[in-house]
Amino acid sequence: MIPQAQYPTGTRTALPLALGVWHAWDLEMRLANARTSISWTPQNHNSVSKLETTTSPLNDSSNLEEQTNELLRDIANTTLGFERVFAIGFSDRMDKRDAMTTGASLLDMDLEWIEGVRASEMNDKAYPASISSIVANKIRTALIFEDDIDWDVTLKAQLKEFARGACAIQDTETSHSPYGDNWDTLWLGSCAMRSRDASRLYMIPNEPTVRPVSHRGDFWWPDFSDRRDMQHSRFVLDGADGLCTLAYAVTYDAARKILATLSLEPNNSPFDMNLNGLCDSERKGVHFRCLAPYPPLFNSWRKAGSSFRDSDIVDLGDEWHEAFSSGITYSTMLNAKRLVDGAKTATAQWPDVEVQEMDFEKFESPKGSLISLNGDTELGGGGR
Repeated sequence: MIPQAQYPTGTRTALPLALGVWHAWDLEMRLANARTSISWTPQNHNSVSKLETTTSPLNDSSNLEEQTNELLRDIANTTLGFERVFAIGFSDRMDKRDAMTTGASLLDMDLEWIEGVRASEMNDKAYPASISSIVANKIRTALIFEDDIDWDVTLKAQLKEFARGACAIQDTETSHSPYGDNWDTLWLGSCAMRSRDASRLYMIPNEPTVRPVSHRGDFWWPDFSDRRDMQHSRFVLDGADGLCTLAYAVTYDAARKILATLSLEPNNSPFDMNLNGLCDSERKGVHFRCLAPYPPLFNSWRKAGSSFRDSDIVDLGDEWHEAFSSGITYSTMLNAKRLVDGAKTATAQWPDVEVQEMDFEKFESPKGSLISLNGDTELGGGGR
């Protein structure tokens, strides 16, 4: 089982360990104020409510379906359907860079490195250098990683179905991206996420790579995912209250919005808190749409060794631990040694996973569909 005391500690954000209890308290207070203006009734997790299933517009036209399938094939390329893929890290942490380079090679993914900024050297700019680079170089879409993340060996199949869900939620009729055109951020790796509107969700049922509920370590999550009939499902949703920018994609327009918003007003909050605020468009005064999967598709991992080397921004002491991955069922990093040796299967990291050995070359994600949970607006949720 993943040691929750060490979860999560990324290079850029680590809340609450690195940011302090105050940020978590501040966020909870704002969430509490938001809930007072929303009529919301918690679901009864012991009963199965009626699901209103709608048909995705992707299935309405054979021509549109053909166009969509062609775009989805781009996810198999070396940048996962984005124009560029960046990883943020420190050049003196070659152990992390080498691990990420190995993992990327197993996925046939091209990584470009951007030097991180240590906490002691940060100024009042509360966004990574990658954001300004996207604007300066007119990059249409970019995926950005922290340097200590992990993903499932089936990631490309997962992303393909996530893209279908993202397009369905956006009600996209035409698109230039496999993920649709009506989004600003795809928050693909987080340590907390809720759904802004449970009346329009994309549910992928019986998804074997979804981590068991017993191994959740997020700070909070959509409450409907606790329901017995949904515990093995992955959702694509309009995200709210996200934390930890472990992996996220932004468009060129989104990067401009981030620069315009965060550089022109006083700000000393960490980037994930600012992205959280932007996703609440009413709070920042700009339209900014965040789509997310839950459970997330990326999460943090730690190699075996001293906890002293786990984080570059917070002191975690000096205790030995085995390698572990936070929330990834068929972990690329935990399976890396056997994969580079030519193995065609990956093993699950928990004994209570139904399929203990996954043939990732043959894996196809179950198909999802749009659902509505009784029209409820969801801003509450489970959590630890």
